[in-house]
Amino acid sequence: MKLTPERLSAFCAALAETGIVARACAAVGISRQTAYEWREEIPEFAEAWGRALKIGVTALEDECHRRGFEGTDEPVFHLGEQVATVKKYSDTLAIFLLKAHNPEKYRERHGYEVAGPGGAPLTATDDTTLATRIAAILAIAKERQGGSTAPAEIAAEIDTYGLA
Repeated sequence: MKLTPERLSAFCAALAETGIVARACAAVGISRQTAYEWREEIPEFAEAWGRALKIGVTALEDECHRRGFEGTDEPVFHLGEQVATVKKYSDTLAIFLLKAHNPEKYRERHGYEVAGPGGAPLTATDDTTLATRIAAILAIAKERQGGSTAPAEIAAEIDTYGLA
């Protein structure tokens, strides 16, 4: 099947509206495989696809915002009859939106503290000392790969260089 300007336009309109590739393909009567092949082979199609998908994602963000902050009305039933509605909000969507729009404030934070032996503070060392320690660690690692050094000997060697 050949890509025509009409097909390109219809595909992108459907993708922008739904954000779903399968629905955009169905709208123009092509398979997903054909769409992905066109995207790979035809730069104009790939660019139009990207723009349309951005529009679709924006619509999805708008809907998430609505559900997270404006809520949705859910029916309340009593004895099989709807008697009221309750406004439900999605805290999860609100959290994701906050993280997306203000990551400096709402991102996950993972911190690591590095300490010296026994929890003591790390001490500043010169480049020569660091290079010696790194060389010792590499030598120990090489010996471990060969399996020629017993674990007790490796531990003693690490202590010798103050690497523990």
